[in-house]
Amino acid sequence: MLIWPECAVIGQKVTPLFRANEWVCMSAGNPVPGELMPEFGEVYTIRTIEAKDSGVFFRFFEIVNSMRNYGGHGVTECQFCGTCFRPVEPSKINFRLVEELMDRCNNYAKTKEPVEVHR
Repeated sequence: MLIWPECAVIGQKVTPLFRANEWVCMSAGNPVPGELMPEFGEVYTIRTIEAKDSGVFFRFFEIVNSMRNYGGHGVTECQFCGTCFRPVEPSKINFRLVEELMDRCNNYAKTKEPVEVHR
C-alpha cells in the first residue's frame, strides 16, 4: 500500500502545509531570490513527480521557475518536497456526479432499460 506522497499522480491538486517563510526549496536547500514558491492556502496541480533517495518531489503547472545550477543537483528547475503538501479533497460536485452515475447504473441493472449518457 502506497502512502502520501508516494501515491501522488500528475494532475492531482494539492495545497501546501506551510507558510511562505517556512519554505525550503529542496533542490537548492534554500530559496533562490526570484524563484516562485508555493503559497499557503493556494491549490496547485502536480506537473512532475520525482522519487529520489531523499524523498518525493513535485513541480507544479502554476509555478514555473528558470533552470539553475544547484551544485550537487546539477542544472534543474526548483522542486518541492511532497511531504510539505496534502491532497485537496474532491469537491461535492464530483461526489454528486459519481452518485448520479451510480444511480443510473443501479436503475439500469434493475430495469435493464438503456441509460442515456451525455457527453
